[in-house]
Amino acid sequence: MANGLTRLLPNLGGPGGHVRRLYATTVHSVLLYGAPVWAERVEENPTLCRRLVAVQRHIVNRAARAYRTVSHVGVTVLAGILPIDLLAISQARTYRRLKELEAKIGLILPRARATLKLQKREILLQEWEDKLSDPRLVSGRRIREAVQPVLRDWIAKKGRGLTFHVAQVLSGHGSFGEYLCRIGRERTTGCHHCPEQVNSAQHTLVLPGVERGAPSPPGGDWG
Repeated sequence: MANGLTRLLPNLGGPGGHVRRLYATTVHSVLLYGAPVWAERVEENPTLCRRLVAVQRHIVNRAARAYRTVSHVGVTVLAGILPIDLLAISQARTYRRLKELEAKIGLILPRARATLKLQKREILLQEWEDKLSDPRLVSGRRIREAVQPVLRDWIAKKGRGLTFHVAQVLSGHGSFGEYLCRIGRERTTGCHHCPEQVNSAQHTLVLPGVERGAPSPPGGDWG
């Protein structure tokens, strides 16, 4: 299902951010079906967890318009979509809490359910922020440094303003000599428009030639 949807969501052009998130939500609904039953088992099994993450990465990558080489950590932050493992555990935890309350007080009023939902969201976001702040975490460093200070505001935007080119600049994966050389698409890391030896995403941001409308490098569009 996720693979089929990715073909409908090209990085350049295609549906806007709202539609992309709608597709992502659909996939997540399927992925998380029955999560209270299997979430803890997946958490304890690295192989199952990797498979679940791989499926999420497919669709979140398209929601963020990012290159497929961007890490799962980076692309979930870029898309503002919580990691699937945290979502699954959260659903299991909330389900148990509801069952405990039902056993104690019987019928749970809508207001109480709404309060539990808000608490669930706050705990989830805090867990994600703690996970991203782990000094041992290496993946997605450039994206985390850019987005993490404003993570909650970024999530609230729901992908608005995230274009293919913005995704390239934030991730560092795109039409930059440094990246293209690393994946074998360029022989050197140098810039085609100035003497700079390392054409990185950061260099592209400050490159005067881009402001003057210089042509794109052989790798494709400017990030």
